[in-house]
Amino acid sequence: MELVEGMSLQHYLNHLTQQNRPMEEEEIWHVFLQICLALRYLHDVKRVVHRDLTPSNIMIGSSPKRVKVTDFGLARKKKPTSMMDSVVGTMHYCCPEIVQHTKYTEKADIWSLGCILYAMLMLRSPFQGENPLAVASNIVEAKYEPVADPPGTSYSPELRELVSALLVPDPQQRPSIGTVSKLIATRMMLELDRLHRNEEVLQWQLSAEKSRHQQTATIALKTREALHKAGSQMTPRANQALDVMADGSDFGFSRSRVPPPRDAVTPRSPMSPRKREGGAKISIAQSKLRPVSDPLPQVLHQLQKLLYIDQLPPSLQRDDRRKYVKAYKRMLFNEHQNVGSLKSELFKLISATTDPVELRGVRAQNGPLESEFSYESLSQTIEEILKETDFYGRAGPD
Repeated sequence: MELVEGMSLQHYLNHLTQQNRPMEEEEIWHVFLQICLALRYLHDVKRVVHRDLTPSNIMIGSSPKRVKVTDFGLARKKKPTSMMDSVVGTMHYCCPEIVQHTKYTEKADIWSLGCILYAMLMLRSPFQGENPLAVASNIVEAKYEPVADPPGTSYSPELRELVSALLVPDPQQRPSIGTVSKLIATRMMLELDRLHRNEEVLQWQLSAEKSRHQQTATIALKTREALHKAGSQMTPRANQALDVMADGSDFGFSRSRVPPPRDAVTPRSPMSPRKREGGAKISIAQSKLRPVSDPLPQVLHQLQKLLYIDQLPPSLQRDDRRKYVKAYKRMLFNEHQNVGSLKSELFKLISATTDPVELRGVRAQNGPLESEFSYESLSQTIEEILKETDFYGRAGPD
C-alpha cells in the first residue's frame, strides 16, 4: 500500500490542543475540501459507504498536506433498493439512525463529515456526555454547543452555517454529497485557482531545470568533439561520463545522443598494425596526473547515515538536533526532488559548505525549527549523533 508520511487528523487536533492553538480557517478548508472530494468519489462513483468516518481515519501528509481517507474495514457497497441496518462506527461520530438502530443510507457519512468539521473548529467532537447514554441522547436530539471563535481567531459565517447544514438529525433533510458540493462550490473554485497557480510555478521551475541540463549536455558534446579532433584516447569511464552528461538521463530528462563528427579522428588500438600518419600527439607529465575517486560510495554512505538517524528510537531525553536531520531527510526524498538535485544536495553535505540549507517547504514534524542551519553545522550534528549512538562501532570501517 501507499506510504502516507504524516499523521492522522486526530493526532494533529490533539497536537493543537496541547499547544492551545486553533486550526486556521484556510487549513480547515484545505482539509475539508479534500474529504468532500473523497466522499463524492466513494458515494457517486464507487457506490461505497465508509460507515466509520472519523478524524482517526483521515491521514494528513507531511508535505504537501494531501488528505487521505483510510480504514475501509467497515465499508459496504450500497445497493439502489436496500438500506443498511448494522450498528457500526465510532460512537461520537455516529448518526442518529445508527444510534436508534434504524435503517440508514450513505447520508450517515455526511453526518460524520459534519462532526469532523466541528472537531476542526472546536478541537473536540460536537456530542459530549458523562456516559454513553447521555452522548446517544445528544446525538439523537442534535444537541451540541454552537461554534465559538477561539481567542485571536474569527471563523467565517460560511463555515459556521456549513456545520448546521450537515448536522441535521432527519436523514431526509440531510444533504447528499452532491448538495454539499454545491454549498462549497465557491471555495472549491478558489482552491482550484490556487492549485493552478502552484502548477504554473512548478512548470516554470521544471523548464528552468531542463534548460540548465541542456546547457550541460551541450558543453559535454563540445568537449567530446574537441577531444576527438585532438586524437585523444579517452578511458571508458570518461567516455561514459560524457555519455551521461550528453544524454541527460541521469537528471530525469532524455536526449538523443549526437554521434561524433565525420572528420573526427577515430582512436585506434595500440596493437593495430596500421601506422598513424600525422595527427596530433598529446604528452602529459606523470606529475600532473592524479587519481580520480568514485563519488558514489560517499553518497551512499551519507544516505546510510541519514536513514540510520531517522530510524533511531526516541531517546529518554528530548534531542532537538534530530529535528534538523529528519527535516533534511524528508526534503531529500520529496516527491518533487529529481536525481540531479539529490546528488547536488548530498555533495554539499559531504563537502560541509557554509551555505544555508533550503528545506523548500518541508517543516519538522515535532514543532518548527528554531533557526536556520548550514551544511557545515548539519554535517557536524550528524557526526555527533552517530558517535553517541556508536554507529561506527556497529557499521565497521567500511
